[in-house]
Formats: sequence, structure tokens, C-alpha cells
Amino acid sequence: MEISFRVGEGQMRLLAIFLAALTLTAAQPAWAYLETLPGDAEWPEIPDRAGIKAFLGKWLPQCNNGALLDAGDMTIHDDGRISYERDEIWPTGYRVIEETPYYVVALVRAPTFEPGKIKVAFWALRPLGKSFRPRGDTDMSTMGVNYCLIRADVPRAEAVWNFTDAELAEFWKTNKDCHPGLTRKTVADDYWGEGWSQKCYYAR
Repeated sequence: MEISFRVGEGQMRLLAIFLAALTLTAAQPAWAYLETLPGDAEWPEIPDRAGIKAFLGKWLPQCNNGALLDAGDMTIHDDGRISYERDEIWPTGYRVIEETPYYVVALVRAPTFEPGKIKVAFWALRPLGKSFRPRGDTDMSTMGVNYCLIRADVPRAEAVWNFTDAELAEFWKTNKDCHPGLTRKTVADDYWGEGWSQKCYYAR
């Protein structure tokens, strides 16, 4: 007796998502949060649509990253500074580029091994959803930080950091490596796409 199976398009997509989830789990640390789409239960709105104001203050790293744990608590200040409890090798400044109901995009600067030189990247700050709010909290009790490195040598990085607000907004909107409207999407990350990674998630 010969038995045949016909797999529909919907079933194939579910299989692809399942396999991608296995790959994501194997490739990323256990602390990685699920990448979904804005508005999903795992990606809620920023409370009161408060923009960067919702992310200001002290945050405790929750990820399995020894260097970040050694740096200790991270504080996002309202004057564009980022400070750490014990270490300053991580991004120490930010400029807000875009504020949406679901996330804030900022340009961040970090020191290099050369005194006075910097490197730059995009950060996306977002609230985390129900899996990270076991008590059903609706406030900003947890935060995810995604990042996309900007391909630039040191002089170019300094030039990017010193862009005017209009130049920086245009640089973001036309950046094929990082802007979610231009990046190549994957099953594992259907919003930010290739080029983006997770830095850590934080709680307070």
C-alpha cells in the first residue's frame, strides 16, 4: 500500500518557522527574547507613547553576558549620556533619531582603543511583552535593546556622530544595512531583518 502526503503552503510556512526557531535557539544565548512584529503580545506599545522618556533611568542587565554583568547597572540619562555602574567601554552617549509607538531608534557612540576616537551604531529600545512580565505588569519594567553596527571607519564614525538632526534622520532612512524598511527579512526576524542583533534585555 502506498501512502502519500500533500503539504499545503500554510503547513510549509509553519514548518519553516519551527525550524528557524530551533536555529535561533541554538545560535543565540538563552536570554534572547522572541523577535515578533510591533503590536504583538510580545512587543507591546511604549506606555503612554512616551518615546525616549519611557526608557530613562537605571536598568539591570538580565542577559548571560559576563562583560555586561561586570559593567553593572546601565543608566540612560535625559541629557544624552549613558553610564554604567563600573565600566565605560560600552556606548556612553546617544542621539534620538526616531520615536514610534513601539520603539525608539537612537545613534549611540562608544569609545575605541584609541583615545579620543569613537565607533557608532544604531540602537532600538523597545518594551518586552507578556513572557517577560509574569505579573502582567503594564509599566516599563523590562526593555530589549537591539543594535545594528554602522560600517564606518573612525573618521567617518565621528562625522556621523556630528551630523545635524536632518542629516542624521536622512542617514537612518536611507541606511540599507539597518533601516527595517530596507533590510532583507528572515523568518527568525521579520521586522528588523539581517544586520540586527540583540544586545541584552534589562529589568528594573
